[in-house]
Amino acid sequence: MAARRHPAGPGLEDLPVSVLAACLAHLPAKERLTDVCLASKDLHAVCHSPELLREVRVKLRGPNFAVWGQTLLLQARSLAAWLRRHGGHVRSLQLLLRPWGSESQEDRHGIALAVLDCLAACTELQRLRIEAGGGAASGSAPGVQLRGLLFAATWKLPGLRQHLQHASLYGGRWDWSSPSDDALPKGIQRLSSLQSLQLDQMTLPPGVRLPPSLTRLDLSRLYTPKRLPPELASLPALRRLWLWDVHLQDALLPAMEGLTRLDLWGATPLPPNLASLPHLSWLGFVAYRYPFEEWEARDPLFCIPGLPSLRHLSTLRICTCADWAVEEDWAAFAAWAGAHPALRRLRFLLRGSSSEGPDELHAKIGSLRQRCPALDIEQVVAQPWQDYWEVPGDE
Repeated sequence: MAARRHPAGPGLEDLPVSVLAACLAHLPAKERLTDVCLASKDLHAVCHSPELLREVRVKLRGPNFAVWGQTLLLQARSLAAWLRRHGGHVRSLQLLLRPWGSESQEDRHGIALAVLDCLAACTELQRLRIEAGGGAASGSAPGVQLRGLLFAATWKLPGLRQHLQHASLYGGRWDWSSPSDDALPKGIQRLSSLQSLQLDQMTLPPGVRLPPSLTRLDLSRLYTPKRLPPELASLPALRRLWLWDVHLQDALLPAMEGLTRLDLWGATPLPPNLASLPHLSWLGFVAYRYPFEEWEARDPLFCIPGLPSLRHLSTLRICTCADWAVEEDWAAFAAWAGAHPALRRLRFLLRGSSSEGPDELHAKIGSLRQRCPALDIEQVVAQPWQDYWEVPGDE
């Protein structure tokens, strides 16, 4: 008897376009744009629909030291050609360049021009991250010069000046004694819509000016200066400040009274005059010293004399250890926590080694939970210390 043939059922392409796009959104962009889109004309159109091109993340890197310059140049030009067709849909662009340092001067200029063509094609770009470093020779002079070319010319693009809201720039080199081209260009102040700016391993030039529209500023491991420039303390809309190894002078706090969140990391002492920040609702303080084997937390409760004056403080994140948790100090802290009506969340970064032992410290934190049942208390073990930074919920 002949086998019965069943009619073909509905295929993937029979789904409504909106449903199909929602399904394809769960695939990595590279898989969508190199494999799925080649299956049919309909899938090609869906893969290039505006809702699937809102966020683009690209990593450009040559396969080896010898052909790095030529390969990256071809990749950047190919990306620019693709963005000239679809860049109008892109709202977020992450561009990671991994230099080897072997490219010629001509290649470096060609790469920079191709990347600028990419940015110019994204006429509605709102979020930009450029990370130009981290390769085998990211600290070499050619790698630094490539970043300098990009950072200096990026802000001249009209589309970015009008629409860009979030920018993240990551420099980075291995030879910290070499001249730096990782300087933030003065033209960045023309970004009239910029709301948040993250700078890592960069140099702030003297007299630096940032857009007055900024509400969030993250400065991490700056080469120079090691102190927060006074010009940045007077940003009128600034509400969130995150500093890693950048000193915050106590004299600047009165000009920053609008801050609602302050995070200090690394070898950054906490300024004593916190009463100058009456609207502060979030305070994070993690102090340590290098090398890691000798890492030692400062006594945070003794470093926060203005804590009782922060009437709106709802979240406190501190690095702590059992060494300072003697009964009278802990009792004073617990009394403050129980009597502070705005406090909703405590996060402790606990050192792995202590003189009291983890059980005794955990018992103290447990007693605090019983005393303040409405308080959300979280413990994060500092081994490795990066866990404290990467645990979800920091944003």
